[in-house]
Amino acid sequence: MTDTDLIVPVEVHALLATRAVNEYDDFRRWAPKYPWTFDKEHRHNAEPSIQHSDGNPGEGIHVQWQLPEALATGAIDPATGVSTFPLVPNRWLVIRYAQVRGELKAAGFLVHSDYLEKADGGPANSAFTPFVDPRSPKEAPRADYIGRAHPLADGPWQEPPARPLFLTAIGSGLPAFAAFAPYHEDVFLFHDTLADLKGNDNYPPPCAVSYCVIGWYSDDDADILHTARNIEGLLPPDAGPDSPADVLRALGWAAPEDMPDTLTRTRYVGTALGIPWNREGGHPDDPDRPAGREVKVAIGHSTADAVAALVARQTPGDRLANQVRALFHGNPDQLDDPDWLSTLDEITRRSWFSGHDGGATWQVVNRPSEQVDAQAPPPEQPAWITTLNREQDAYDQAKAQLASARWRLWRVWWLRHLPDNRRPLDFEFDERAWDQEIGEAGSKVAELATEVQRLSGLVPHGLTPEETQREIDRYAQDRDLSHELELKRTPRQSYHRPADPVLALTSTNASRGITQPLTRDEDDPLPCRLPSRLLNRANINGTWVPAPDSPLLPDNTPEIPGIVHAVVAEFALLDQAVRTPATNGTDTALHTIVADRCAHAEGPWPEYTRVWHQPWLPLYLQWEIKHCATPYQSSQEDAPHWEFDGDRYRWNGEGAASGAGEGGRRWTAFGGRAFLTPSLRYVLREQARRLAEHAPSELAGQLRTARQELDDLDVLSQSLDGFHDWLVQQDGAAQAVTDHSVLSLAGETNHVPDGAEGHGAQRFQPVRASQFYFIELVIIDRFGRALSLVKPNQTEPIQFPLLRADSVVPDAGLFPDPPGPQRFVQLPPRLVQPARVRLETVPLRSDQPPAPAPQATGPGQLPGADAPVAGWLLVNHLDRTLLVYGPDGEPLGELRVVRDTHNTPTTAWNALPHAPYSHPRDDDFAAAYPHVAAFACGLLPNGPLGHGPEAFEALSKTIDTALDHILEPAPDEDRSPARLIGRPVALIRTRLNLDLLGEPLTDPSWRSALKTQPDEDCSEYRWTVRLGDPDRLTDGLIGYFAADDHDQPTRYDRLHAVDPDGPSNNYVTAISTDTGVHLTLPVRPADRPATHHLTLLACPHTAVHATTDILPVSDVAVDADTTHRALTRIRASFRLNPLLAPDRFGPPAATASTKAKPGHPASAMTDGDPTTSYESSEPPAAGDWACLDLHTERQVEAIDLLLGRPDGTHTPQATDLEASTDGEQWTLLVSSGQVTEIHHVPDAPLTARYLRLRHTAPADEPFAVREFTALAEPPDSSLVMPRPAAWHGNWTWAEPIAVDGTATGLPLPDWDEHLIYNADQLSHPDAPLPIARSGYLQLQPANPGQTPSTPASAASPALEGPPS
Repeated sequence: MTDTDLIVPVEVHALLATRAVNEYDDFRRWAPKYPWTFDKEHRHNAEPSIQHSDGNPGEGIHVQWQLPEALATGAIDPATGVSTFPLVPNRWLVIRYAQVRGELKAAGFLVHSDYLEKADGGPANSAFTPFVDPRSPKEAPRADYIGRAHPLADGPWQEPPARPLFLTAIGSGLPAFAAFAPYHEDVFLFHDTLADLKGNDNYPPPCAVSYCVIGWYSDDDADILHTARNIEGLLPPDAGPDSPADVLRALGWAAPEDMPDTLTRTRYVGTALGIPWNREGGHPDDPDRPAGREVKVAIGHSTADAVAALVARQTPGDRLANQVRALFHGNPDQLDDPDWLSTLDEITRRSWFSGHDGGATWQVVNRPSEQVDAQAPPPEQPAWITTLNREQDAYDQAKAQLASARWRLWRVWWLRHLPDNRRPLDFEFDERAWDQEIGEAGSKVAELATEVQRLSGLVPHGLTPEETQREIDRYAQDRDLSHELELKRTPRQSYHRPADPVLALTSTNASRGITQPLTRDEDDPLPCRLPSRLLNRANINGTWVPAPDSPLLPDNTPEIPGIVHAVVAEFALLDQAVRTPATNGTDTALHTIVADRCAHAEGPWPEYTRVWHQPWLPLYLQWEIKHCATPYQSSQEDAPHWEFDGDRYRWNGEGAASGAGEGGRRWTAFGGRAFLTPSLRYVLREQARRLAEHAPSELAGQLRTARQELDDLDVLSQSLDGFHDWLVQQDGAAQAVTDHSVLSLAGETNHVPDGAEGHGAQRFQPVRASQFYFIELVIIDRFGRALSLVKPNQTEPIQFPLLRADSVVPDAGLFPDPPGPQRFVQLPPRLVQPARVRLETVPLRSDQPPAPAPQATGPGQLPGADAPVAGWLLVNHLDRTLLVYGPDGEPLGELRVVRDTHNTPTTAWNALPHAPYSHPRDDDFAAAYPHVAAFACGLLPNGPLGHGPEAFEALSKTIDTALDHILEPAPDEDRSPARLIGRPVALIRTRLNLDLLGEPLTDPSWRSALKTQPDEDCSEYRWTVRLGDPDRLTDGLIGYFAADDHDQPTRYDRLHAVDPDGPSNNYVTAISTDTGVHLTLPVRPADRPATHHLTLLACPHTAVHATTDILPVSDVAVDADTTHRALTRIRASFRLNPLLAPDRFGPPAATASTKAKPGHPASAMTDGDPTTSYESSEPPAAGDWACLDLHTERQVEAIDLLLGRPDGTHTPQATDLEASTDGEQWTLLVSSGQVTEIHHVPDAPLTARYLRLRHTAPADEPFAVREFTALAEPPDSSLVMPRPAAWHGNWTWAEPIAVDGTATGLPLPDWDEHLIYNADQLSHPDAPLPIARSGYLQLQPANPGQTPSTPASAASPALEGPPS
């Protein structure tokens, strides 16, 4: 026989509802009330409240078939994010075998699952499961009833006229439609009253009952084998839609062995075997359902938090609890890291929140290069990047404002159109005022929607990553971005909202668990079979019994092509086995077969086949609490009732809401129901599997072992869904349909405002802070059976032994000596509205000046202006100095303690060799490096910010102490010469905001709904931010400089240090709650933030963390490329005085006739670094020049010039390369047009002292020279002394050309720099005599590709006068 059908197993559950079950079991059952939702006189949620129950199930057997997971799971379209659920079988044949008084009887029932009573024109009361007519218009949905069962004893089944199929696992949009029995009777459940077995009896007689369920699609074209191709996201890209094998693989189904290519449709088969019906036979055995006292319940802010509390109570110590948390979050390998506990705690706390998109920012970056050594400098940001970021910020903020405006419109519209009985009794309803407010709110929405649409056209974006990247590429191409560069989109920090509290439940009775599998393991696909290859015989008590050739069939059994006979024959064989007692006398023969089916059965085994027992299938968690607010702050004038200890907020026991309830407090009741899922087991197993794939062999083995052990984990978890919605008077569980008249403006919504009508349950709390306890807690299974853990009577809530995570244990009692203190749960302050800690670096070009300082204009033109590092510091222990460098590593100066003319210690500043400016108090220094100048002035005496030498000593000691405790992630990767002195630290410019997503929430209740501003503006509450973490080795903060308050310029008169050290002073202050120096900020909308402008003193390789407790920990770090670029430019400087050594020539001196652009001095032409350059401040005229002075006549063998910027701009129009011995008479060497490189090698070495590049034509833009070098003999001037080892670069000697000094206002000295040649033991009678020198020994980092032992040309200052 050629098979055309595929048999897919379904799991069948059967609830035995005897008289005892209905009498002693607690049931919570309800059906959706769609008319409540659609009727404008009601406007209630379709699902009844938790207090509602429709009563117990009817007597009989309730047979429920569970759809295969693939048919109950929606596939998400990656382009739209819309979930599409597959159509499911809409015809089910239920065959019952019943052995009554020794006689086997067969009955059949045809379940017409997609029958609609009203839409199909059926008689009244022919269906009773509520549904929504799928063909009714969306703006005017119609309630209907679905499903019917046709007893075949009443006549053959007549297939109704064909119409499009619509039935899916979620029905009319209820996620539990295919799971909760009252939602789908006569759809996926058949209630068998057994009435046909009564005969002359009043009730059905005792009998053994078995069921076989067979399902199919009434239209083969709707079969999943044909429709899978039409469901976006279901089939992987490489799957063939016409290949049954590929479709089955995508569905998680195992193809049968030797599956033919003739399959065209699926059939769904399951059984329930050996149900002992006896109406008066007492309560059936309940082997899976635990007693309420056997269930332990834990609560926390997240699943991991609650489960860790469960584990911690069951095992000594906290190691296992930490392992569970680590595996849940996917980082068990970090348990051995030095900071593992801090990292794990941070990740766990992050899971206490749900994330929301925070927008984006843009920058131009170098396109990745295939050349590993090609480290191009960060590109200068084009002007349009500033515009793009401004437009992106406007777009992000406009979207948030639009969402806030839509919610306001919807809430006012909803309340306005509620019936009169939904308003408070004494409420004066002004219809005109409400309609006016709706009109104004609608106009605001329309205005913002237009603005969002306009802004969306200004920024690259798309629905998918691929579409977004195409738009980014198009945007960059339209702006002629170089091919070597690319436009990069970087997400901003996410907004976060507190997640609802989570319960974790487990049974202490190992034989009575509370979980069932969430999903099949991907390593265990659902085994499908063929009609020709079913179970053909079984060993029943030692005798092999074949499947009957002519099984008993009910009258009028419909012919389902190809399968009915074979399937019922297998069912008859299994029913015979379950009705045959086993030889041991206690079980049935089927028990023996199931226990060892390989030895006792022949043929492919039907999945889910087992002997029946009363099912316990937890589905819902229903709960009710009593809640008491413990506000963060009673008013803006009052002090907060919660105090931040640097890690978390703790309640001081004051401010709790007063009332007439227990303990003199105001209690409000709130409840809900939500799905219970064994997601913890699934998540842990999947994490173990995923991590094992890439883990080292030892860890991989441990993870695989843990994955197997997790199969027995019996833990259910569920959040208290809707908790935070309830606090702000929103009903997130409402399945209200947005009215068509307002849909285009308000958009689709999944929640409605709670106007607090009638009962006056005013509870609006946009800043959550409270305690609560459970007055009822119930587990409800698929059939509505309930297991009560807490009942709402006088003693049970008090005695409830709730296990609490440390994070929810109250800091103080709500009232003195409360009974049952273990029941109370504390929720610390949280912003219910999404918010974020926005700690980010600030590019110098867009930074604000410090205080006090004039408005700076220089940083935008200096190297490093696109980076956030204001400067670099090195503590030089050899010289007892603090070396200060600019953003790009350029030398600025050193701070040291000296003695003045009165022999008094004082802090002094000396400019380092080749520093561009003299003293930080000079205007030009402050304009170019405002924050470095302010920092230095804060340490110098006799100024508005100045301190004594003890401040310098304390700063140096504090830096040393901090660096001893800061662990760099990869210290071996930092090969910069500066490490010979010490670890460089950075002055990092940052800004700190607490941003609110959209406008602050306002009270949606009747009495406040028309107000546009909140009664109490919680956005002005001050929240503490702790920067740095003294207990965290991977936090890089040493200290920070801040203003007295937000939106003020940074002050440098005090360093707030993580771990201060050194002598007593008023400059270095500890970051401490006790001293009140933590940063505080209000939370405001992102378009009008309160901003702290900060300078962080930090290790550049490690992030700095910001802790608030009200939001996840945030961090900020300097880009690694920025750090690497600057550190490789820093020249370590050691002051020597005196040094007795002779010299020879000096290095070439570079000059130019046109003034240099700040940050691009003439000396850059000879610094040996092609990434720096001399750049003129204006376009050159004909006759302008750039010149090298070799100091004496030398034999020049080659001349090399690199012209213009790396991108090809700023190249001269036309030039002559000339040479001279005296600077007066010039010899032409070569003429060039507009070129980027000149390489001249004379036929024979020429004698020259001066080399000049002269412009022979004017240019339209300034010109740049990156390198101007000459190969000449004898070599450059050098200082003769023992040369230090050149492992990290090349050593030079720099000494100032004598001037009067370097104090403020005096001229900056020129420097004479010498290469160092190693002294030898030979006689040099012609060498000059040694002289005493004062200067700096400097280490120049080796350039890429240059061996450190090869002398590199050193930078030299410009000559006083140009050659003529």
